[in-house]
Amino acid sequence: MSSQATGFGAAQGEAVIGTPLSVEIELINPERDSLECFEIKPLGEEGDSSFFPRRARLDLRKSADGKTYLVVMGGTIREPVVEFRLRTSCGTQIERRYTLLASPPRELLPATVALPVTSSSPITSPPRTDTVKSASLPHGLTLDQLARQRYPLQPKARAKFKRLMKSANPDLALADDEVLPVDPSSLNYPENLPKRRTGPYRPANSKKKATLPQTSPPAKNQAAVPAPPPAAPPAPAAPQSDRLVIASGAGEKPQAATAQEAELAGKAESSFAAQEELTARLAQAELAYKGLQERLQLMEDRMRGLEMEKERLRQAQEALSQSALVELVIAVIAGGALGALLMSLWLRRRMANSGPRIGF
Repeated sequence: MSSQATGFGAAQGEAVIGTPLSVEIELINPERDSLECFEIKPLGEEGDSSFFPRRARLDLRKSADGKTYLVVMGGTIREPVVEFRLRTSCGTQIERRYTLLASPPRELLPATVALPVTSSSPITSPPRTDTVKSASLPHGLTLDQLARQRYPLQPKARAKFKRLMKSANPDLALADDEVLPVDPSSLNYPENLPKRRTGPYRPANSKKKATLPQTSPPAKNQAAVPAPPPAAPPAPAAPQSDRLVIASGAGEKPQAATAQEAELAGKAESSFAAQEELTARLAQAELAYKGLQERLQLMEDRMRGLEMEKERLRQAQEALSQSALVELVIAVIAGGALGALLMSLWLRRRMANSGPRIGF
């Protein structure tokens, strides 16, 4: 005979600060495919975890290869760590704990620099369609994530896209940080969507101004010098294959490249600042944990002192009871002796009074 119990696999997905939580966990040998048989709880037994996802909820999803996944969803991630535990409430009781390290926002990550490429013959690319329904989009996206995928370098276009999508789909009640209720390819996309920017990103003020050569006016008393004959045009170079041209640094650096380098340096500094902030938060969490341990140790010492005081009072009460019993026995013995003495005196007096009397 062989028995199988439901198991939880590894978490699949990425937790990013500033975006809603959405990770998939494979169910191994599920006994029942019912959502009521699974629970999500904080790591603490009393629900005191500060890194538990906000508005946490579960969902079941089956893939094309027949596997069953438990989807863990939640609100926007605000902390650098996400902690929770999953357990089964039907059949065999199984529990597993998960700790996810959240990544910084994608806007703070350094972007790749596109190098200029010169080609001897122009290359024509096929026309690009600006429709979303033709591309396959993953499930579990939010409206904000869909806008960032479509317009990664256009913040204003993302805001307009979300506003137009909400107007075009009024029956779905779309929210920025909530998972889309339907497949992204089945949404209604209006015709007046903003155009996506193609090519490497360049700021609006990075266009290099054309400079004209400055010519000084001829002097008044200077004789006119005939201009030299124009030089013969250079022979055209033989056609070659495409080549990559990298500036050697001897000439003047273009203003666009300077702006890109400044932007990359700013993003790198922002990323380093975010990492330092995460490190500081982790250090604060460690200090809080140490303080909690010290408080628990102090409470244990106080409880130990109370137990010792209770034992001392019990021993004192026992000693007092024993001394009271001894005093009672002594009082009883003393009272008996005194009673016997009084009885003997009474008997002697009576015998003396009842003796024979001789009369004359």
